[in-house]
Amino acid sequence: MLARSGRPSGSTFSRRRLLTTAGASSLLYLSSCGSNSQTAYFTPGPTSTLAPTFTPPTIPESPTGPLWQTALRRGLILGAAMSYPQLTQDSNYTSTFAQQMLLMVPENELKWLSVSPSLGTYNFGQADTMLAYAQSHNLLMRGHNLVWGNDYFGPGELQQIQASSNIQGVMTDHITTEMQHYAGKLYSWDVVNEPLDNHINSQPFNLMPSVWQVAMGVDYITTAYQAAHAADSVPLLVLNEYGLELGLGPGFTATQRQQFMLQLLEYLVNHNAPIQVLGIEAHLDAVQMRTIFQDTQYRAFLHSVAQLGLKIMITELDMNDSGIQGDNAALDSAVADGYARYLSVALDEPAVISVGTWGLSDKYSFLNTSSKRADGLPQRPLPYDAQMQPTAVWRALSAELNAAPQRPVFSPLPLPRHV
Repeated sequence: MLARSGRPSGSTFSRRRLLTTAGASSLLYLSSCGSNSQTAYFTPGPTSTLAPTFTPPTIPESPTGPLWQTALRRGLILGAAMSYPQLTQDSNYTSTFAQQMLLMVPENELKWLSVSPSLGTYNFGQADTMLAYAQSHNLLMRGHNLVWGNDYFGPGELQQIQASSNIQGVMTDHITTEMQHYAGKLYSWDVVNEPLDNHINSQPFNLMPSVWQVAMGVDYITTAYQAAHAADSVPLLVLNEYGLELGLGPGFTATQRQQFMLQLLEYLVNHNAPIQVLGIEAHLDAVQMRTIFQDTQYRAFLHSVAQLGLKIMITELDMNDSGIQGDNAALDSAVADGYARYLSVALDEPAVISVGTWGLSDKYSFLNTSSKRADGLPQRPLPYDAQMQPTAVWRALSAELNAAPQRPVFSPLPLPRHV
């Protein structure tokens, strides 16, 4: 294991947070997180599976104002993923995006494979174009992502990294180069993406045995956040993960995955990792949201994350409807119901500061290639259909955002627009 770099062990990281409320001045405050803090993990209560008779809030029949305004009035920043081809080839999509969203995340254009397909060389052309679009349309932009697993490098890159005598240096050089290129311009960065394994293993915190974890152990994560904070102290630093709502099957329940995540987050906080946000991907399933989603347990999990002094972002929300039988009306009803079930719980947690869907239109959803329906119908997981008309998801989002408890807007950058 390589020696861990960073601050002396006795130092304390002061979390820099910028709170911005629409129409008000910015407030800067410091929150120290030392190595001696103690946090109790949540204890799951009795199973509280929601019955299929769950009744969501009244969903308006037609759009009434852009989604970003509805969200911002409740103190939430609303966004979605977009890709470079969508930006450059679909003007209807991009104009609707700018009307409805306040935040954009490049779907692939900031990932290691895209910006550095050959070790030590960089090309930020596509991501720069996306940032220019965001800035010209008064949108915030998120960075996704810096450090991931073994499957996301250019040809031969993984082997080059594994052969390096300084794997830690390779990782920190990449973080530093990419973050400094966008210094002071992005809302947040997913510094480490999906660190947990999708099978239970013997590693601490059930970490994925990536090239980084094998070389540095759990301290690869601490080192990554220290390098990110040193490269650019402006954006919120996020750890992004999936499978925290429904688990990953009978052998890996949501309870187990949540516990691994809480243990990892507490370790990072107590070891001076300047992490500020847990990003929850929320790739959901319409059938499982009716049958196995445990609302009381999930509320407790979110509250435990908040007790660690962290904020929460819903980063990649969508809904797989491949298990739902029926016509488009049946799919729409089930998907809207799943959104309502989830958001009615998640948005009750004051530490949740933003919501992002993984795409805006069903036309471009990865679910229509990775999880095709047996009946040949397209999946309908997003706020707009393939013809860029608002769907039942749009209406469910609008209703749940409007019903969310009020909270102060939380942003490290001045908001580019206000309600």
